[in-house]
Amino acid sequence: MNTMKNILILLIAMALALPSIAQKKKVIVVTPGPKVEKHHARKVIHRTAVVVFHAHKQVKKGKNYTGDLAKSIAHQRYAKKLYVQGKYHRAIHQSRLARLFAIKAIKANNGNEIEECKFSKDEGDLFKDGPTEAELVKELSQENPGAKYKDEDNLISEPDIDLNADE
Repeated sequence: MNTMKNILILLIAMALALPSIAQKKKVIVVTPGPKVEKHHARKVIHRTAVVVFHAHKQVKKGKNYTGDLAKSIAHQRYAKKLYVQGKYHRAIHQSRLARLFAIKAIKANNGNEIEECKFSKDEGDLFKDGPTEAELVKELSQENPGAKYKDEDNLISEPDIDLNADE
């Protein structure tokens, strides 16, 4: 009878301890930055296009050819292509880099920065934990191997860098 009592006590103790032993481990899922929707990407690309058009005018007027305007146009065109493919996260980051190159071109030609040069708070939130400049440059160079970026080649006509109404 004592052994039966001891077994019963042991079973009760195990039943009480079981919930703490069987606790599930917490799984933390890390996502790469915020979710970028189509309308977010459209807004970023459009704001960057405004800056690139402004840079285009400044380089045409100032004639200081650093190559930054050409790089800006190339990254913006690639951003537009990624947007059309539905790759909104990559598109906003390529457009971000395009804007940075456009700002460099504006400054190199003693132009004034316009309001769209500044990244909005919403854009800043979207850009968190994004790829580095080097990664974006490498991605573009893989897309356009051997491409040369000369500002003079981009001054003949206005660049096709903004989204159309149906995109």
